[in-house]
Amino acid sequence: MSNGISIHVLCNTVVTAPPLLDPVFTPLMSLIVTAMLTAATIIPMTFISIWRKLDQLSRHLSKRTIQLQKMLLMSLFIQAVIHGVMLGAPLIGFIYAIVFILPYDSIAYCLLLLISFHGSFSTIAMIFFTKPVRDGVKSILKFFLPFLKSSSLKSPSETVFVSSLTSSRISIQKDSMLISNRNSF
Repeated sequence: MSNGISIHVLCNTVVTAPPLLDPVFTPLMSLIVTAMLTAATIIPMTFISIWRKLDQLSRHLSKRTIQLQKMLLMSLFIQAVIHGVMLGAPLIGFIYAIVFILPYDSIAYCLLLLISFHGSFSTIAMIFFTKPVRDGVKSILKFFLPFLKSSSLKSPSETVFVSSLTSSRISIQKDSMLISNRNSF
């Protein structure tokens, strides 16, 4: 004992937990495990059913709308996976530490880092996988950091090559270039 406090309280490798059959602990652990298994089942099922529904709606909606909806769905799914992994792994690790022994402090510190940075990684994934958000962030960065206006932020789809064609019509869109021959109509 040091200063009237037990060494078990001062030691950072000890987890103080109630017995496994405690009337509060056991239902709480059961609820947490049930919630994790339910989320691990419902999220992929929802993603697959929405993806299939978008394929069915492709007859009624424009191709651009379907592409936008699929991009947003994929971005949302990736964010859900990030949250699931970066919150689920620490939760499993902490439950393991309570029930068994977690031999190294570094594992617990890494698990705490996962919890701490899950929001940042989710935000980065949203910016990276959602084109309208990515374009908005690029324009904000270009406005506040004018020295970044060089070609480093331009994507290959924004570069337009123009050549002279005598009997062709060139129609330039933002994401693609369509070259059509007048004689083919």
